[in-house]
Amino acid sequence: MNQSRLRTNVLRYGTPAVLLGWWWVASSRAGALYFPPLRDVLERFVSIWSGDHFRTYLVPSLVELAIGVVLSVVLGITIGTILGISPRLRRDVSPITEFGRSIPMAAVIPIPLLLLGPGIRMDVILVVFVTIFPILIATCDGVRAVDPVAIQTARVYGLNGRQTLRQVILPAAMPQMFSGIRVALSIGIAAVIIVGMVGGSEGLGTFVLESNQSFAVLDTWAGLLMIGLVGVVLNGLFMLIHRRLLTWHRGWRGHLAE
Repeated sequence: MNQSRLRTNVLRYGTPAVLLGWWWVASSRAGALYFPPLRDVLERFVSIWSGDHFRTYLVPSLVELAIGVVLSVVLGITIGTILGISPRLRRDVSPITEFGRSIPMAAVIPIPLLLLGPGIRMDVILVVFVTIFPILIATCDGVRAVDPVAIQTARVYGLNGRQTLRQVILPAAMPQMFSGIRVALSIGIAAVIIVGMVGGSEGLGTFVLESNQSFAVLDTWAGLLMIGLVGVVLNGLFMLIHRRLLTWHRGWRGHLAE
């Protein structure tokens, strides 16, 4: 067990360190215009994101992402639970959910852009559109996968439908719910960047696009680094919440301990 955990930690932390070391050496020797030294990129990164750009470009993206994902979690879990409980409703709504999740976000952007114009409302709607389906489908599958014996046992002990849902069905479906939320979070980050590039609203995508169009190479790399850092930090925070809320779940204890 200790050797397995050591190997996991070496791969988890050693791989990024090796990649950063390779990037540092390769970029310092490349002498290419579009592949500047990592040292210069990091200096520009600190200079940009310690100033007004943090409030102008980063904060709006984080706010839009937070609002969109929270709305998707509420709506996705609610609708997914209803569909998971009702086979008939699930069968009737299935074509709509399959159709909606098959549409790429880039194809939907012109509609809210024309109706609402660029701004936080359009960005949030698009984030909700692309992030709700992973949560909805994962929740529905999680509810459907609940052991019928557990539900029957709850009824034997006198729990009504609402109590069974709250104390048996939803807790049992939580692992799959969290899997859907994690997927939705990564998709939401990508959505916020794409919306900033296409919709023209303030955000990280707008900063990277403007830097690229003005041939500000260091600024472009600094923006890409910030996007990656946002993804790493948000995923780390999510996994921290994940561990705290699912440590009771017998099937996930070993997984979360890795």
